[in-house]
Amino acid sequence: MTGSRHLCARPRRGVNAWQSLGQDEVVIECGTMRLTLEEVDRMVAAESGGKTLEEVLGVFEVFASSSLIDEVYILDNVSGKRIAIAPTAFREKYKVKREA
Repeated sequence: MTGSRHLCARPRRGVNAWQSLGQDEVVIECGTMRLTLEEVDRMVAAESGGKTLEEVLGVFEVFASSSLIDEVYILDNVSGKRIAIAPTAFREKYKVKREA
């Protein structure tokens, strides 16, 4: 890569929000991004290998919000970490069952 140009844009269908758009472009280096639930569903469906919602979105953790209805918010720098906030039911839909 000769140089990176950082963009703040919605991902294309089937493209992980944090993947490279092209040889010299890297997606998402901004404060907040909003994705519809349909966009996130498509991103999860496009990933193979049983990745977690956190891995698909490229975030440290996905937090639940009872006040969100139809969007997932991705925040770039919360205490130095990239996080997501999703509607509670949507987060539960993709929650990984952890063995005790």
